Amino acid sequence: ADSFYFHDSLYFTIITISTVGYGDYYPTTILGKVCTMMMILGSLATITDQVNKLVELLSIASPYARASFYANKHPHVVVCGSMTVATIQDFLEEFFHPDHGTQDTKVIILGNAVPSQQLEILLTLPAYSLRTKFLEGSALVDSDLQRADTAKSICTFIFCDKTATDVNAEDSANIMRAITIKKFVSAHTAGSMAGIVLQLLHSDNRHKLVVSACGASNCQVICLDEI
Repeated sequence: ADSFYFHDSLYFTIITISTVGYGDYYPTTILGKVCTMMMILGSLATITDQVNKLVELLSIASPYARASFYANKHPHVVVCGSMTVATIQDFLEEFFHPDHGTQDTKVIILGNAVPSQQLEILLTLPAYSLRTKFLEGSALVDSDLQRADTAKSICTFIFCDKTATDVNAEDSANIMRAITIKKFVSAHTAGSMAGIVLQLLHSDNRHKLVVSACGASNCQVICLDEI
C-alpha cells in the first residue's frame, strides 16, 4: 500500500474542515501544501475577526443610524437642526393640517441622537406613522444627507433651539447646516438650488449666510426676533 504521511493527513483535514474542497488544481509538493494550509488558516482567522468587529458595530449603532430613505413616487421634505418633541409635533400638525388639502409628502426627520420615547410615540400615531421617518444623523455629514435623499427633497427645514443661551453659536450652527445642504444638493443635482427654510434666533446673524460662498438664494430665512 502507498504510504500516507502526516502532512498529507493534516492537509486533507484542513481542506475538509474549511470546506474549501480539493478542486481541479491542488498542490502536490510538501511546501505547496504547507503554504495552502497557512493561507486557509490565516483567512479563517481574519474573516472571524472581521465578522466579530462587524457584529460589535451593528450592536452599538441604533437602527435609526443605519436606516435610509430613498424617494420614489412621493415627494418628501427633510427636517433637521435643533428639534424638541414639541417642535416636531407643531411642525407635523401644521404640515399635515387638513386645510392644506390631501398631503402625500413624506417628512424625513434627521436628528442628531436616538429619538426619545415621547418622539417615538408621536411618530407611531396613525396620522404620522406612514408619513414620517426618523433617521439618526447630522446635516453636516454628506453620507447622512445622502441617507435622507436630501438632493431629491422639495425643501429642507432647519430649526433652531429657542432656549439656546448662546444665540450667535446657535445661529452659526444652523447657517453651517444650510451651507452644507446647499453644497450637497448642488453637487448631486447638476447645480440645482436647494429649497431651504432656515430659522435664526437673531436677525443680525442673517448676513453670515448672505456673505457666504453659497449666498442666501433660494433660502427663506425666518428670524424669531422679528416675529
